[in-house]
Amino acid sequence: MRVSERVQYLKGLMEGLKIDTDGEEGKILSLMADILEDIAAELEETRDEVSDLGDYVEAMDEDLTTVEDELFEGEEDLDDEDDDACEYSITCPSCGVEICPEEMPEGDSFTCPACGKEIPLQ
Repeated sequence: MRVSERVQYLKGLMEGLKIDTDGEEGKILSLMADILEDIAAELEETRDEVSDLGDYVEAMDEDLTTVEDELFEGEEDLDDEDDDACEYSITCPSCGVEICPEEMPEGDSFTCPACGKEIPLQ
């Protein structure tokens, strides 16, 4: 049940119980029900606006994808190139495997993770 429906139920319940809206407690309850009704209306309006904004953002995303496709047609994805590139590259002379360590190895030699042979560093 939506908030607005619950507020209407509350107001109907107050009428059904014949709460005296001229009495002190009745005035307070009636005013609270009116405030809740206003809050429920604003909440519904906000939900509609958020939904509309979501649709708008989705449409913009689709448009942007179309523009990107047209602008960068035939070009490779730059992000993929960054992932494949390594800062330091060592090729093992024994097995030919290209090794991309995260840091430049220190020392006089480096052990190939593929074949286990020592590679001299010069």
